[in-house]
Amino acid sequence: FLNSQLVEMETVAGTTYYVTVTEAFGFPGVIDFDLTLNCLPPANDNVCDAAPLSFGPNGPFYNVTATVEAGEPTPPGTTCGGQDGWCAFAPEAVLDNTTWYSFVAPASGNVTVSTDFSDHDTQLAVYSAASCADVLAGGATLIAANDDNGAFVGTLFSSLVNLPCLTPGETYF
Repeated sequence: FLNSQLVEMETVAGTTYYVTVTEAFGFPGVIDFDLTLNCLPPANDNVCDAAPLSFGPNGPFYNVTATVEAGEPTPPGTTCGGQDGWCAFAPEAVLDNTTWYSFVAPASGNVTVSTDFSDHDTQLAVYSAASCADVLAGGATLIAANDDNGAFVGTLFSSLVNLPCLTPGETYF
C-alpha cells in the first residue's frame, strides 16, 4: 500500500514541471496514479477585478488560464494596425483568454497604452464606462482598439493605442 501526499505549490505560467515516478519500496512493476492539475485563472480575469495599471512599465502579465466573462464587449473586426478594431480574419473579432486592467486618466488626458515586447499575439481595447458592471451590461464605449501594431519596433505581435483626449480623473477599462 502506497501513501500519497497532497502538496499545493505556486506555479508560473510558461514553466515546465516534471513528475518523477519510481518503483516503490524496492518492488519493481507498474505504478498507477492520478495526477490532477488545476490551473486557476488570473485574479484580473473578470472586469470588476481589473488590475490597476500605473504609468510606466507594468507586468509581466499572463493570461494563459484566463477565461471570457459573459457580457464582455468585443471590438469590431476591421483592419490590422488601426486604432478602430482588431484584425478581421473572421467575420467578427473573437475574445479569448481576456484579462482586465483599469487606469485613471491623468490631468493632461494624454495616455499611450501598449503591450510592447510581448512574445505572443496580443489585442488591446480601451473602454469608457461608469462602472465595471456597465461594461458587462453593454454600457461601455469603445475608445480605441489595436491588434498587431505594425509601426511598433518591439515585436510583430505588440498592440498600441494613443489616447490624446481622455477625460482627466475618469477610470478607463
